[in-house]
Amino acid sequence: MVTGRRGADSEALVQQVVVEARTRHVRTAIFGDNAGSLDIAEGPGSLATGYGFARLSRPRNFPTVGMAVAKAEVFATAIARGPAIALGRKLDRGAGMHEFHAIVISGISGDPKTLLQCDLYGMDPLPGGANFRHSVQGLQGHFELHHLLYRG
Repeated sequence: MVTGRRGADSEALVQQVVVEARTRHVRTAIFGDNAGSLDIAEGPGSLATGYGFARLSRPRNFPTVGMAVAKAEVFATAIARGPAIALGRKLDRGAGMHEFHAIVISGISGDPKTLLQCDLYGMDPLPGGANFRHSVQGLQGHFELHHLLYRG
């Protein structure tokens, strides 16, 4: 979605993007035969560089969990040119799910000057994941934002 790919076979699209990302020197950690994920330390920066994304990173001194760290205006700026990738830690993950995660944020509605009256729309690509709609504060109650990548 963020790279502009479309098609009926989502698994094939994901594999295509993974192969392309590796040719662009995106840092990944490989688990098993093909499955992998971004390298936690260097992956977000290399992904941003490889695809020409702008990147917002969360400050090192994280506020306590439950506090929104990104205001609605930050998300509005990020998705002004298309969908954005949010990288971070899933706070309400199920048993056996990986702690670090990526979601796509594709839309915003409401007043971008508020946290509760502004909704974000997006998609969680995990198996069983789905489209979502959360207030800005509500999303960050489920997902601890570490990086936000968007078209520069």
